[in-house]
Amino acid sequence: MKKNLVFLLMAFLTLNFVACSDDDDNDPVTIEGRGFNIDQTFNVTNKDNTAEVIVNIATEKGIENLIVKIESPVLTEDVLNAVNLPKEFDLANPASEELAQTLIGFGLLSKDKKIKGSTETTFDVSQFMPLLGGFENPGPHKFILTVKDSAGNNISKTLTVYFPNLKK
Repeated sequence: MKKNLVFLLMAFLTLNFVACSDDDDNDPVTIEGRGFNIDQTFNVTNKDNTAEVIVNIATEKGIENLIVKIESPVLTEDVLNAVNLPKEFDLANPASEELAQTLIGFGLLSKDKKIKGSTETTFDVSQFMPLLGGFENPGPHKFILTVKDSAGNNISKTLTVYFPNLKK
């Protein structure tokens, strides 16, 4: 009886140790704001509506998909279609050569660096902040980022940008 009790206690402690281990530093896929917390709204407060808004993306196994979905009161489907940009697109696998060229033109893709298969990249929308602020709608303007790696691990984070100095 004593042996069984000791065995059960050891099994419980082992299970408890494994279940409580802290492996947050070893996430296979990460999406983090550079210099800001991506889980909080990014407020653009400069008078000229400029801001560095860069998101770092990293995977251990290589990026398979990097899907961006845009939700904004001013970046409507009609506005985005006018510049050949859908509301949702995969930066790692553009749906067409025309879309790839549009994304390169906007600085979201590089001719020289492929996202698919790479272990890290950035999503930089800094250059769009003055444009978004020019619409005179504070937002929120959301960029929902979903990253999937080649091992099937995935994560989604929402970059929310707001212009508190603009009037609704």
